[in-house]
Amino acid sequence: MLSKEAGQRPRDGTAVAEELATLAHGALPGGGGETAEPPAPSVEITTAERRVICVILAADGSAETDATLSEAEGAARTEALRDIAARHGGRLELLQSQWLLIALSGAEAPTDLAARAAHCAFALRVELGGVPMSIATGMAEVAGRLPVGALIDRVVQLFPQRARLPESGIRLDGATAGLLARSFDIAQADEGAWLRGPKEEPDTVPRLLGKPTPCVGRERELLQLAAEWRHCVDEPTRAPWSSSAPPG
Repeated sequence: MLSKEAGQRPRDGTAVAEELATLAHGALPGGGGETAEPPAPSVEITTAERRVICVILAADGSAETDATLSEAEGAARTEALRDIAARHGGRLELLQSQWLLIALSGAEAPTDLAARAAHCAFALRVELGGVPMSIATGMAEVAGRLPVGALIDRVVQLFPQRARLPESGIRLDGATAGLLARSFDIAQADEGAWLRGPKEEPDTVPRLLGKPTPCVGRERELLQLAAEWRHCVDEPTRAPWSSSAPPG
């Protein structure tokens, strides 16, 4: 198709499609009928997909109420918890009859994913009572039904002890706290960050490390705007500017 001589190039798109179809059936172009060598097998970098995931770890308080719950009531309670997880786009797994693990993922922005996890945690607390929880966000591989790797280790290490449990009882890792800082009230303590609840008025200015930061990573654009402003003042002239970016 890139030959300089017109006679050496396919005459039109139909001819190109015919040659591609010939290649797809394993024959070399040119009518020789020879069989093309099969392509070398691709080398897989990993057998599992890596994605941004929020995981919620909660204590299963059913052991404390098993004496009063019938088998049918226990099954109904578990189904209610699964419905809560599914309603927020997550999947619930029961671990060793004493832990509840909810994994949430999706194609939306990490801030939206973390907000979904926070609302799911609050809904779980309504059903479970004041049990401790922890939430962590990060890249993880999904093996079978559960995420694996450092993310699971982190959410387990974050899990709070009942003796030091604040009112909300939901502890956050640094990544989740940063993602939720604009729309949720987060308390900072010696042992880490704790989720309190949604803010009535979300911050209009994003925060970086807890400080209002209206422009992050836009030094070059700000310098250009400042230089253009000085030029307009000195001349004086008018200069239109337009700025666009994805949400956030």
